Amino acid sequence: MNDIQKGTIMVAEDDDLVRMMIVSAVKNAGYAVVEANSGQEAIDIVLQNRGKIDMSIIDLRMQPKTGLDFLYELETEDISMPCIMVTVDDSSDVLIETSKYKNIVRVMKKPVKVDDLQSIIDRVFRKIQAA
Repeated sequence: MNDIQKGTIMVAEDDDLVRMMIVSAVKNAGYAVVEANSGQEAIDIVLQNRGKIDMSIIDLRMQPKTGLDFLYELETEDISMPCIMVTVDDSSDVLIETSKYKNIVRVMKKPVKVDDLQSIIDRVFRKIQAA
């Protein structure tokens, strides 16, 4: 990995093993990582670090606050941050529900493929830098 970090990504996942895998993939791709193990912690971190987190990778089904609660809070606070939602749920309802939120850039099914995740992250950051 190169010593210059490309940006900061928050990973919010309540399953420790899944979170560790995603964090490792993000770090290996050259990004700094902030971790949260619940939706509420993710909300708190973003509110306390406005403008310092460039993107988030959020688990859909966390308790007591879900990934959707996180997205709602971003919109309520007028925070624009690209988000990748990860979930084991592959129903069309998930796509319909997440499509209501402007910050969603992708929904990925678990287990997440590391190469796909890194590619999506890089693509999102290229768009951020071009804007």
